Amino acid sequence: MPETQPDQLDLAYSIEKPDWVALKILTEEIQDELAQNRNNLLYCLSNWFLAVTIFKRFEERQMVIGTPIQRDTEYHRVILTGILASGEKLLHELFKHTEVDTKNVGIELPDVQSAVNELRLCYAEWFNDMKPERKKEIMSEVFGVKE
Repeated sequence: MPETQPDQLDLAYSIEKPDWVALKILTEEIQDELAQNRNNLLYCLSNWFLAVTIFKRFEERQMVIGTPIQRDTEYHRVILTGILASGEKLLHELFKHTEVDTKNVGIELPDVQSAVNELRLCYAEWFNDMKPERKKEIMSEVFGVKE
């Protein structure tokens, strides 16, 4: 099989594939709901957790197990940023609305805080500005990893 060039892979991307498109649509729906400031905070929260779950599965398949191309890395960053921003907004709304009890959808407030923090750490892990040499140095010093 001939080796495919990265620019050819980008041309092969289409909306029919279950690529990043489904995840993008879901996150856009959540952002639209939040932007309209509807009184459906618990609905948005449960949808956001669904988006986080799908994102994490997709991230593992595309970015960890698979061999991501530049387009995957770019989409990963965009969608991660969107999900994180939505989570930050939901968390802010939950702190403002003390009458909303997240237990009604089976979620505790600390669960939301933990999920948002995990996404912050995920962003830092994937998109920090640490140089590869420094990362190797830290891995060697802290964990004894030699490459």
